[in-house]
Amino acid sequence: MEIEKLIVKYLVGCLSKEEDQTLKKWLQEDESHQLFFHEVCSNKNFLAAYRQYNQGNLKSRKAFHKVWSTLHKDDVDSLKQRKIKLFHYWQRIACSLLILFLFVGGGYFFYDSSRIIPGESKAFLTLEDGSARQLKKSGQEHWIYIGNTPIAKEYDGMIVYHITNESPDITYQLNTLSVPRGGEFRLTLSDGTKIHLNSESELRYPVSFKGQENRMVELKGEAYFEIAKDSLHPFKVITQGLLIQQLGTVFNVKSRAEGKVEVALVEGSIGIYPRSQEMQTILPGQLAVWNESKNILSVENKELLSHTAWHFNRFVFYDESLGHLMEELALWYNVDIDFLDESLKKLHFTGSLYRYDDIAVILNAIEETVNVDFKISGLRIKIDRKNK
Repeated sequence: MEIEKLIVKYLVGCLSKEEDQTLKKWLQEDESHQLFFHEVCSNKNFLAAYRQYNQGNLKSRKAFHKVWSTLHKDDVDSLKQRKIKLFHYWQRIACSLLILFLFVGGGYFFYDSSRIIPGESKAFLTLEDGSARQLKKSGQEHWIYIGNTPIAKEYDGMIVYHITNESPDITYQLNTLSVPRGGEFRLTLSDGTKIHLNSESELRYPVSFKGQENRMVELKGEAYFEIAKDSLHPFKVITQGLLIQQLGTVFNVKSRAEGKVEVALVEGSIGIYPRSQEMQTILPGQLAVWNESKNILSVENKELLSHTAWHFNRFVFYDESLGHLMEELALWYNVDIDFLDESLKKLHFTGSLYRYDDIAVILNAIEETVNVDFKISGLRIKIDRKNK
């Protein structure tokens, strides 16, 4: 069956345009296909072993084969449901084929990337009085106070709001969580809504929604929302003048470029209110794009993995321009990008990459697929055409 080969080629970043279209069509045919594809792409043990294997030494190859062998074992008790059986069957085939591709695929190119590290959990929390504190991932728990009242607990790269002794003065105060380049952070609002903020993003929200008719937040940048259900109090996101409203659902909002907002709906339904226009309803599996200069909100059915993969610790690119791809890497790795040939920005790449990989692994995957050379100098990456 050719589809297994396409999945493997996707993982190593070498799909052709025609193969990419075939894979997309297969993903849309059945929910079980999407389930399998997502599980293979997000299997941490498998991906870690693959990265070690790709470095080419004997110890790393043994580590990869150990995981591969584990994936081949059938746990009878866990294979009672048809979809789970299907997943394990395809996963074993994909792992076997990946070994073949790695043997044939060639070497591993190293870059002087010692100073470039992936993003990490870090942010700045600013209270309404202007006081600010730095947040970062640690093994310790810390309470955050307004006056003598504890409002939230910070731990393990996230902040969770939980107010036991509310007062009107505290309830309506606004907090601002700002995530810099090379960072990410998670928070849980007082109503239980979970939000994952991407690099160079900012969220403004009340300490508590108690007593408020609407649950409203303001976003700059990109965030993945999992809204706590509350049929009496709609949840609203405002970004660049666009209003997104729902009661309980899962969606991603990207609002980086001035005058452009992308909303990818994973679960539930939402209403979007463009400026001076009536609400448009968006359904699961649809991508809504607001273009302010044209005053148009376009909606289309689309494979959303490339828009939500960052939340699951991956970069997924479907026929993406190298210019946009490098913008994403620049934000996450906090580096500067120089295209020595501007036309290279228009080259396209398809692939799935682990978000916490050494940047050398990612650059190698791109270089093997796209006709470019990367040169790293400190925290700057220069991109030129091969054999120039």
